[in-house]
Amino acid sequence: MDISFATKAPFIIFANVLLLHMIGYFAQQYFSAEIVWLVVGIIDAFFGFKCGLYIRNIFKDELTGLYNRSFFGLFLKKVLLDVRSKKISVSLLMVDIDDFKQVNDTYGHLVGDIVLKQIGVILQKSIRRTDCVVRWGGEEFAVILPDTEREGATRLAERLRQSVAGFDFNSSPAILKLTVSIGAVSLCDSVEQDDLIRQADKALYQAKQTKNTVVFV
Repeated sequence: MDISFATKAPFIIFANVLLLHMIGYFAQQYFSAEIVWLVVGIIDAFFGFKCGLYIRNIFKDELTGLYNRSFFGLFLKKVLLDVRSKKISVSLLMVDIDDFKQVNDTYGHLVGDIVLKQIGVILQKSIRRTDCVVRWGGEEFAVILPDTEREGATRLAERLRQSVAGFDFNSSPAILKLTVSIGAVSLCDSVEQDDLIRQADKALYQAKQTKNTVVFV
């Protein structure tokens, strides 16, 4: 066994536990992605280990590099606290790639993976620093828009839809043209996280009936 590692192992475990608690605290009190990664960097520098990489992997989707559902829950929790305390609006977009199964069946899962990555880049480039894009799962993505009313969320959703529809997905051996359906909800009242997600899912279901559309509820 590496003696150096054996000596450091208890400190690595302690650092991970401490980091998890600190992230939980910051997420509830002062949450922002920048603060979380600042804490990770400080602990990395202090202990001289890459323990922060462990936490980054917890919150990142391995394929697209976007945040994942674990991060989504923390981020949305803080946003909903602001909705109650600061009386601001929050909007949530659920984005689904139309006919994605056909892409996988026709061109294979490697091409499907490329498409997912490219969609992720389009979404990430379209939002503000205060917003959050996550890979929800499969071919679905979620976009949290703090302090954003229906009008602003509608403009962004339509811009996203048009950006994807106009993009050439360069996935050898073919250049694909794809579309997305977007379900959206915007609220300024106190609401539970599950209720907000449920309403956005309902809107997405309606959008999927016609495809390449944006539906608000």
